[in-house]
Amino acid sequence: MFARDLAETILSPFWSEEEGFVLTSAGEKLTLYRPQVWIDHVIPNATGATCHLLHRLGTMLDDRYLPHVEQELHRLVPLSYAIRSVMDD
Repeated sequence: MFARDLAETILSPFWSEEEGFVLTSAGEKLTLYRPQVWIDHVIPNATGATCHLLHRLGTMLDDRYLPHVEQELHRLVPLSYAIRSVMDD
């Protein structure tokens, strides 16, 4: 199934237990850090699109994708409160 293959292709190089979803693969040697994107710009951010894909697959096919989504959302919740508090001022 294409969607499951896509999820596996995303998870293997772009998932870090410490950092969550990142924009560079684990095999890249020249990066000082592995950047993450949490907000949308002209196109939807990769983290949001990946979480959406894995959540859909997790609810339809295989629960093993759901912990990745849950972990990423828990990582982003404090950031959303920080952004909201700055915007409320």
